[in-house]
Amino acid sequence: KKTEGKDKDVIAIDGVRKLLKYNDNEERLEPRQIELFGLLWEKKDEVVGREEIYQKLWPGEEVSPTQIEQQINKLREGLGKLGFKKEIIKTHIKTQLSEGAYTFHSDLTSFLKQP
Repeated sequence: KKTEGKDKDVIAIDGVRKLLKYNDNEERLEPRQIELFGLLWEKKDEVVGREEIYQKLWPGEEVSPTQIEQQINKLREGLGKLGFKKEIIKTHIKTQLSEGAYTFHSDLTSFLKQP
């Protein structure tokens, strides 16, 4: 069933089939990337720190910042296949005062690639 209007501009998560859906397109992701997208979507337009990502996705496990960056990059690739620019997820670089973080931008249409 097609959806029209505002529902059409929503990214849907199919957790059972491990798919992200946007308009008539869908992209299969690994379970961890689906979880990561869910967390970023839930907190869209907010800065989500690496520590929060560790706590929610890898509780009690040792995870390196590189592993999180790899999952973010795979998620960006999946979103890219749905037609989004990689900047839809902004990386906040780690500094002495910040652990490093990410922001998912909710204004989807402004991050669509031009045909």
